[in-house]
Amino acid sequence: MKNTLLILLLALSFNTFSQTYNLQSGINYYGEEKYDEALAFLKKEIAQNPKEGKAYYYLALINVEKETYAQGLSQVNLAITHLTPSDTLVAYAWKLKGDIYFHLDDLEKFEASYAKAIELNPSEISIYYGRASDYYGLEKYDKAIADLNKVLELDEGNIKARDLMTSVYMAQDKYTEVIKVSDRIIKLDPAFASAYDNRSYANFKLGKYDLAIIDSYTALSLDEKNSRIRGNFITFSKKNFTLGLAKIGSLIKENPQKDIWVYVRSQLYRYKKDYKNALADFTRIFEMVPDNYRSAILTSRAELYGEMGLHDKAIADFTESIELDSSSALDFGNRGDEYRLIGNYAAAIKDFDKAIEMDPEQPWYYYRRGWVKDEFLKDPEGGLEDYTAGIEIDRNYAYTYLHRGRLYAKHFKDTLRANADFRKVVELDTIVGSGGNSRHYGYFELGKYDQAKAWMTKTLIQFPEEGNYYDAACLYSLLKLYPQSIAYLDTAFTNGYRDFEHLAKDDDLDNVRNLPEFKSLITRWKAKFASTKPIGVAGEKSANMIVGTYIIPFKPTGGGTYEVQSKINGLPLSMLFDTGASDISISQTEVDFMIKNGFLSDQDYIGTATYILANGEKEKSRTIMLKQVEIGGLVLKNVRASVTKNRTAGMLFGQSAMSRYGKITIDNQKRQIILTGNNK
Repeated sequence: MKNTLLILLLALSFNTFSQTYNLQSGINYYGEEKYDEALAFLKKEIAQNPKEGKAYYYLALINVEKETYAQGLSQVNLAITHLTPSDTLVAYAWKLKGDIYFHLDDLEKFEASYAKAIELNPSEISIYYGRASDYYGLEKYDKAIADLNKVLELDEGNIKARDLMTSVYMAQDKYTEVIKVSDRIIKLDPAFASAYDNRSYANFKLGKYDLAIIDSYTALSLDEKNSRIRGNFITFSKKNFTLGLAKIGSLIKENPQKDIWVYVRSQLYRYKKDYKNALADFTRIFEMVPDNYRSAILTSRAELYGEMGLHDKAIADFTESIELDSSSALDFGNRGDEYRLIGNYAAAIKDFDKAIEMDPEQPWYYYRRGWVKDEFLKDPEGGLEDYTAGIEIDRNYAYTYLHRGRLYAKHFKDTLRANADFRKVVELDTIVGSGGNSRHYGYFELGKYDQAKAWMTKTLIQFPEEGNYYDAACLYSLLKLYPQSIAYLDTAFTNGYRDFEHLAKDDDLDNVRNLPEFKSLITRWKAKFASTKPIGVAGEKSANMIVGTYIIPFKPTGGGTYEVQSKINGLPLSMLFDTGASDISISQTEVDFMIKNGFLSDQDYIGTATYILANGEKEKSRTIMLKQVEIGGLVLKNVRASVTKNRTAGMLFGQSAMSRYGKITIDNQKRQIILTGNNK
């Protein structure tokens, strides 16, 4: 459990010249978070010097990192025993002992250990901060605030303490205090992203939605890699879509080469059910992201396709994502669910099996596999086994109880067990949410029809979203209130619901499925969605998808390279087409010239990437986005290139990089590179 103590500890540990090689190596590896290597050296040190307190201290730190608290406690006690009383590490050892007791839920010894640490070093800020952090974890908020105030007494400008203070106030729903402390942090450090993020959340909870969006936008611009901030911005923007879209649009305008901003906008469009623009943004993202991010973007687009009811396309994207990176159990689980929806139950089971093999502690996979076995493969025993396995792993997921209860009732005729499961649904699902509600179904199965309708109404009032309207259609179908069911389904479609595959198999709708009004409704909405085909579905082309044939003259230069004339962002440049290279690169000389003369800007740098050189060595290079590359009449948009440190290398376009856009033929007699679109 490392914090700001680390640098101080490494400095205080004793000077490099006075400690042994094993001890110093152990400390160094600990600082690099290479705990196994650190353990090896520290154990060697103790074997040679069994009374070396510092070695025991660092062993205790490592065991706390590894969550092996019993060993950590033994070692920190040995550290306290063998460290000289004047050693500054003694106070930190007592602090560490307090942290271990915190993890062991021993409040009395936790407080006693921290009290000893403070007695030994009453002016050490990190001790008060550490205890405040633990008090926060113990939900002893007043004591946490008292310690944080002590930190600020010792160091009035301590931002970290104020940041933790906002978390404490947040846990107490004291949103006005969160705003007050965040205001002070921002005055102390206007670039501290967390303060804007915390203030945005507080404003959101207080109903000040525009202020929440503006603060979240600022936090996002300061910390683009923080997924929580991105998620908050998207959530808050649902309260004022126009403002959120304008804010993210300004970031895209300022940094058009940053795919992360386009991704955030795609998610805003997704929540707005503007699938046409969401898919258009995904098309743009695929032109911008490096290959190592392609799998994650494919997964995200697959989820979008699934939401749109385009399950075949979702499966195609999940499949490509898995081919690129097969390490995600969730990809297999989600693809399995897509297979379920198109009726390929064998493939669904195979994917759920794989997901469970990879992550056997995820109950959702058992629940979904059980659903396939139960409802579609007519294997009630297999379904029951999976539902029960899911419940044994997570006893708080209401939907698994609902499905098991229905199975008990319908197949096994076990009313006692069925009703116990339905009561569990009602007990667990007590919070109205935007999706995944099942309490109304629990009430229905228990015969409490008025309560089922009341809960459904409450849900729709608070979250009038398409998924909840669909649930209402299902509930009223089960209640045999057919006009209301069809009306709710119509409203679900109006709000963006379009998963015709799911509703075709949903037995909750069986009571209305054959009614003329139902059939007419489905026909009408299918026709409407078909007439507004979104960008990015079958037949649409990427901006860099080549149509036709391009003939590019070249001058041979030997060694499998050919000189061609090109324009980069409008600047004429000679380029080497290299049959042996895989990437696109440009020398720092060209980049400097283009920046100086306005063909590029510093904003076009988009990060770094590691490349393998011809000699097998790795080199980390900056990457830059070229807005437009013209070769022989072919125009490519948003081309990512590495910036080489070799200033005489010029610009190079590798064959495999070019082949992403089409089929390449080299005619040496006519001295022509012929590029033909892959889509012909």
